[in-house]
Amino acid sequence: MAIHDWLNWGLQIWLALMVATVVVKTLQGDIALTETMTHEHQGAYAPERAQLFLASIGAVAYYAFQGFSLLGTGATSLPDVDDTVVTLFAGSNGIYLFGKHTFANRRPL
Repeated sequence: MAIHDWLNWGLQIWLALMVATVVVKTLQGDIALTETMTHEHQGAYAPERAQLFLASIGAVAYYAFQGFSLLGTGATSLPDVDDTVVTLFAGSNGIYLFGKHTFANRRPL
């Protein structure tokens, strides 16, 4: 085995252990996810955060699957990012920022 094969497997094992650590810590309650979908100071549910989270996970998963599909082909570089993924990611961030701006500038009745 060449050095790049060892590095490739080592990186994949390290990433899998990191994901496993985050999942275990989340299930044990050490990482609280209850406040990740709420506004910072008032605790109201923030749908813009939920859509940003789902769009980000979806975009990263799509790109990761594209990269893993190239492992057996002998490719020497990362795959190109599709324009639709960039558009989805940019639009999702725009929705998040718009929601954050409108909530921050909302005046009580």
